[in-house]
Amino acid sequence: WFPLDAFIVSFDWAELLAAGFSGSSVNKLGSTLRGLRMVRTVRLFRLLKAPEMTNKLAEYIPMSEQLGLIATIAKIMFFFLWITHVVACLWFGLGLLLSKCGDGCQSWIEAEEDSEGRVPIELSLSEKYTMSFHWSLAAFSGDTSLVLPHNMYERIYAMLVLFLAFVVSASVVGGITTSMTRLQIILSEQTSKLTVLRRFLIDHHISRPLAVRVQRNAQHAMLEEKTKAPESSVELLRIISQPVLVEVHFEIHSRVLLTHPFMLAYNDINPAGMRRVCHSAISMTSLHTKDILFSDLEYPEEPKMFFITGGKLLYQQSRKA
Repeated sequence: WFPLDAFIVSFDWAELLAAGFSGSSVNKLGSTLRGLRMVRTVRLFRLLKAPEMTNKLAEYIPMSEQLGLIATIAKIMFFFLWITHVVACLWFGLGLLLSKCGDGCQSWIEAEEDSEGRVPIELSLSEKYTMSFHWSLAAFSGDTSLVLPHNMYERIYAMLVLFLAFVVSASVVGGITTSMTRLQIILSEQTSKLTVLRRFLIDHHISRPLAVRVQRNAQHAMLEEKTKAPESSVELLRIISQPVLVEVHFEIHSRVLLTHPFMLAYNDINPAGMRRVCHSAISMTSLHTKDILFSDLEYPEEPKMFFITGGKLLYQQSRKA
C-alpha cells in the first residue's frame, strides 16, 4: 500500500508548498490542490483487507456456527452501510467541487438551495450529508431521481453509481439470503431431530416421566454440541498430521488432568508420555441430571478414572443395618 499512500500524501505536501508562496497562479494551483483532496478518499480502498483481518480475528475468537452466521450477516450490513456512505460522500464532494467552479454549471447543491423559486438558503452540512446519504440509499434501489443531476459530470457519476448498485445489491442480497437459509437449516435440523425422538417415544409407549427425561437429556446434549463441538463432527481433524493432533488433545485435556498431583509429576518426568495419554486414553462422557455414573458392586471391564470438567457429582451410599 506504500505507492498508494505516497500518491495521496503528495497532494498534502503540494498544498503546503503552495501555501508558502504568493501570486495569482500559485493561488490558483493551491485552490486546485484543495479541490483534489477528494483523492484522499482512495484510502478507503484499504478496507479491502477487512475480510482477511476478520478471518484472522475469527481464528482467535471461538464461536458457534449460529453466532458465526449472525456475525456474517452483520458484516454484510456494515459493508453495505460503508459503501453507501462512500457513495454519498463522493456525491456531496462532487456537488461541492462543481459549485466552486464558477463556470456557469449548476451543481445539485446549488439547485437544492435555490429550488422552486424560493429565496436562496444555505443548507447546513448535516442537511447536505443526510440528503446525500438518502440519495445514495435510493440509488442502490435503482432510483436516482430523489436529487436530480444538473450537469454532465453529475449525470456520469449517477450512471456509474447505478451500475455499481446493480452489482453490490446482488452481492449483498445473495450473501444475506445464503446466511439466513443456512441458519434456518440448522434450526430446522434440531427441530426435526426432536420431532423424530418424540415420535419414537410415543410409538414405543414410553412412560411420561421417562419420556420427559429423555427429551431433556437430548436437548442438553444438543446444547453441549453447540458450545463444545465434538471431535467426531470436525472433519478437518481427520486429515491434519498426527503430531499436531496430539498437541491439540494435550491442550484440551491437560488443563484438567494436571490438577491431579500424580499427573502433574508424571508430566514433569515424561512429557511425551503425558501427551500420549491425552491423545489415546481420554474419552468424554456427558451426563444429565439424575444420571448414574457408576453404582455399588459394579466391576468395570476396563479400569477408569473420572475427572469432572463441569457440574457436580453426588456420592450416595446406602446404610446397612
